[in-house]
Amino acid sequence: MKAGKGWQWVLQKWHFGLLILAIGNFICRRAIGWHLHESIGLVINWLLYTLGIVLFISAVSSLKKRAFYYMIYPLASIVIGLFFWLGGIFLALPASLALTPVYPVQKVLDNRVIRLYEAPPAFLGAAICGFNVERPAFLLLEKHEGVLCNEDRTPVNNGIWDDEKKELVVRKAPVDIHETGIGNTYDTLRLQKE
Repeated sequence: MKAGKGWQWVLQKWHFGLLILAIGNFICRRAIGWHLHESIGLVINWLLYTLGIVLFISAVSSLKKRAFYYMIYPLASIVIGLFFWLGGIFLALPASLALTPVYPVQKVLDNRVIRLYEAPPAFLGAAICGFNVERPAFLLLEKHEGVLCNEDRTPVNNGIWDDEKKELVVRKAPVDIHETGIGNTYDTLRLQKE
């Protein structure tokens, strides 16, 4: 570390390094389908926001021009907090935009072949197809394979993935055999490319 540089300099380097990593992960996800594991991406985004807030507090005291850039991070946190406290559609629009990069996705199914994640909510919580299908690779990376549409919301945590047919076979809730004449029924969710 150079003389005259303090902890703010180190935090700025970490912040912009994480920003480049987060933007690169986002671009790779959209362009070629490869991205970091979901939990690693989430940690990077949370660290980015936290460092942005700390750097805003340190830059505002010295009235530097950088404070305007760092103002994005506490402002997003304040808008999200107000949305949860007050509610309403007026704050739902900016909160929906601010929560998009840091919204955690839930892993539904994980086996050696695929991982299923619930699709994150779209703008203002609009419903999307159902599940994102990711193929694990190289310990830290995942390849986006497509989506599974699940209109009737069948639980998929007991599903069996057929890699040749690119489909998930899910057993539906048991049916009373005396009423219908059939036992277990199965549902097939086919992979759709985006």
